[in-house]
Amino acid sequence: NLCTLEMSKTLIVITGASRGFGRSCAVAFAEKYIEEEVEIILHGRDEASLEETVRQVTAIRPLKVTTVIGDLGVAAQLPGLVQQLAQPSNAGEYSTGILIDNAGSLGNIGVGPGEYDADLEQLGQFMQFNLTSFVAITNAFVATFKARAVVVNVSSLLAVKALPGWSCYALAKAGRDQYIKVIAEEKVCRAVSYGPGPLDTAMQETVRTTLADPTGRETFATMHRENRLLSPLDSARKLAVLVHRNQFENGAHIDFFELPAP
Repeated sequence: NLCTLEMSKTLIVITGASRGFGRSCAVAFAEKYIEEEVEIILHGRDEASLEETVRQVTAIRPLKVTTVIGDLGVAAQLPGLVQQLAQPSNAGEYSTGILIDNAGSLGNIGVGPGEYDADLEQLGQFMQFNLTSFVAITNAFVATFKARAVVVNVSSLLAVKALPGWSCYALAKAGRDQYIKVIAEEKVCRAVSYGPGPLDTAMQETVRTTLADPTGRETFATMHRENRLLSPLDSARKLAVLVHRNQFENGAHIDFFELPAP
């Protein structure tokens, strides 16, 4: 079919792209797909920061980049964000749709499980941002692109390893990993969870100053002092290679340290 052969345009959608690992993913994927026809949709909460990501991406090559501003933690905004991020009206134009589910938050890592207060509203907002929005966007994206979809869940070591002080964060990451495994079992599309490693980001700074567990706090502080935290761009480049090759085990959890240098 001549029309099928000519359709080789890729759409890349990245949530939480206004800073940190999300911004690095935008840059790394623009670099990796430099010889291919690509359009990018970037989501974030801060318009000025997201525009800086756009500037960095378009400095690599003049791509069509669309920005979507909104808060995935606010339930009322979610239907509109799902439509803009996962249900583009021109979805039929793309041979591949890549979703990088990056947006997420730490939650209250400054208290242990026995110290939570009964702030169900705060807990509900955490789940809305880290799980509900993830499921809503991913489900809609897979429904839109079906076998043309590649879904990347930005995961964590905490999804597979329990450590003190991380209860809600670990719960959310483990849930997301399992959701990806179910997608793979259903053989709908390609899906993978990627653990980017301990990144040198603003989120990491929050961890080493507020984590309730003193041992964990000191571990991350030592890694920072000894320059053993990872560059977000280095990690994002490994992910871009992994997705571009598209030879990963479907549904797998793959860590930065398992992959060769790009």
